Amino acid sequence: MTELGVEYGTALFELALENDAKEEYMDSLEEIDSIFRENPQYSDFLASPGIPMGERIMALDTAFGSGYPEDILSFLKLLTEKGRIYVLRPAVEQYRKLYKASDHISDVTVASAVPLTEEQKSKLAARLEAMTGGQIQLHCVIDEKLLGGLTITTEDGIIDGSLKRRLREIKDVMTG
Repeated sequence: MTELGVEYGTALFELALENDAKEEYMDSLEEIDSIFRENPQYSDFLASPGIPMGERIMALDTAFGSGYPEDILSFLKLLTEKGRIYVLRPAVEQYRKLYKASDHISDVTVASAVPLTEEQKSKLAARLEAMTGGQIQLHCVIDEKLLGGLTITTEDGIIDGSLKRRLREIKDVMTG
């Protein structure tokens, strides 16, 4: 994450707290980030010095003028006017990080050799929430190299309960 992205994301989060709108801003930023990810030419357009600034600002008003908080629109305009629209993604990442920390939400990635059922995901999320005392956003991925078991990756580290690790430990004991 860029230093500018951290600064902009932090400033926007502080503004959201002042306005008691952190969830509303988060929802808007998620939508806008998704739009920019799906259409990378938007950033190019907004950064283009060949297009008059008035046209770029008008495009922002047209695209985001209704349905989004005024502060979010002003934020997009500021990034455009300062020639820093490419800082949007890191700023959103920083905002998301601060938002989750303030609500005690942790991202957890679970890798398994086979897809987990919805029931397994629910039980795992409930157990992790009990362990951490906070909310868990579970992201499941398939890693066929694991052979069996799970690896759980959190912000604090990795819990490796994979069959691959257990076999490696047995091998180390036998050759040790």
